Amino acid sequence: MLPYVIVYLTLLITFILGRKVSIKDQKILSYALIIIFTLLRGLRWKTGTDWDYYEDIFTNVDQYIKYDLNQVEIGFLYFNKLIKVLYDNYTFYLIVSNLLFLISYYKFCYYFFKSYPLEAFSICLICLDLFPVRQTFAVAIIIWVVPLMLQKKYIQSVFVILMAYFVHRTSLIMLLFLPPVIHNIKLSYLTRVISYICIFILSAKWGLEQLINSYVLPLLPSDGGAAYRALLYMNPNKNDHEIGITSIIITCIILFAVKILLKKNNSTLLLVSLNAYYLHQTIFVLFQDGVVAEFSRFASYFSWGYFILIIFIYKGINNRKIALTFICILFLYKFNSLFNSYNELLIPYYSIFDNYIPNRTF
Repeated sequence: MLPYVIVYLTLLITFILGRKVSIKDQKILSYALIIIFTLLRGLRWKTGTDWDYYEDIFTNVDQYIKYDLNQVEIGFLYFNKLIKVLYDNYTFYLIVSNLLFLISYYKFCYYFFKSYPLEAFSICLICLDLFPVRQTFAVAIIIWVVPLMLQKKYIQSVFVILMAYFVHRTSLIMLLFLPPVIHNIKLSYLTRVISYICIFILSAKWGLEQLINSYVLPLLPSDGGAAYRALLYMNPNKNDHEIGITSIIITCIILFAVKILLKKNNSTLLLVSLNAYYLHQTIFVLFQDGVVAEFSRFASYFSWGYFILIIFIYKGINNRKIALTFICILFLYKFNSLFNSYNELLIPYYSIFDNYIPNRTF
């Protein structure tokens, strides 16, 4: 746990320094954070989810390409192959991939928040997943759809989505967000909250899986075994992720804070981020039961809306002491949530310098 505490405490201290240093120094400190987080993620060994899976892909990438093992996307495989050709070492792969991932997010933050890039990037880092997976790399590409959308460059946006598709095919969900009627939609606070809570109650009480089981499976043709195969697919490998009432309350508070901000700030980025965040939260509460929980992964492609809204909320608080208190609470909350899942795979933290690393189940 100590390495995590040191790194994230450094992140908080760096964030606090953000308002007190020049833009040039903010850039330097941001690059320092990139190096620190790259080393935290790149020097780990047998630490984090899906470790064996991704190590196996890197080690046997030629076999994955030749025999289409597990149908891993070709773009992700050739990225592994490229790094492997440069230097056949998995730690080197982790360092390079995480460095590119973090640079992408820093450049994204700097693009939108040039006046305070360090604060924006620090908030971004605390909101990101602790250790990225394949889908996270796709998100690091797809975030560049956002500036293109705002400039109404939809053809280029489709091109970026296709790039992300070759890393993780679920990236295509972002195509549905491209139409202006979707990413620029304006809904009242009550409409958003009531709809959100109704979807939560629907999912919590009946469950989408149960509804499919009761009303969709009976409609499938019994001859040919379509209904039987669908039932077999839905029953094994449960992957529930219950949404707690705390998450619901936090979502409603954030929506209310943004409602107030929109009265003073008619920013298109703020509205688009609000719609992305709302879609992100709605997907999570809708797909939270049984095998349909796998579809909650689609929410990742709209995760950028969350940290952008937090940046706007922080900057919208006039009282600096209250604003800093808000961020400290956010840091504590997000740091604690980093370890809510797969705690046994994250703690203790093992690096390539440890002499003994026990076997773990991934």
